[in-house]
Amino acid sequence: MSQEKRRYPRADIKFELKYFLDENAYMQFFHRDISGSGISFQTDKEYPAGMLMQVCVLIGGDKSEIQASGTVVRSWTESDGNIYTAIDLERIESNDQQLINRVVTDYLDLER
Repeated sequence: MSQEKRRYPRADIKFELKYFLDENAYMQFFHRDISGSGISFQTDKEYPAGMLMQVCVLIGGDKSEIQASGTVVRSWTESDGNIYTAIDLERIESNDQQLINRVVTDYLDLER
C-alpha cells in the first residue's frame, strides 16, 4: 500500500471561503479540505486546470482572514452533483501558511 506524501498535512475542516474570478465578481462557499499548500472547495461550476484564482479564507476559532492565490489543479463533479475545485496555493504569506498548518495540525491532533 503506497503512502501519500504531502508537504503539509491536510484536513477536512470547516471554513468559509470566497473565490474571486476577477476584481468585481466572487462566489462564497464552504469547505472541502485545506493544507498549507492547497485547498479544495465547492464551486458553482467546473473550472479549467491552469486558471488563476484568488481566494479569501476565514479559518480558525477567531475566523482569521487569509488571502492567497493559486492555480486550479482540477475540478470535478461528485456523484451527488456537487462540484469541487482544487487549487495549489502559490502566493500566500508565510504567516498565513503557518496559521493554516497550525489549525490543521491542531484539528488532526484532536481527531486522534
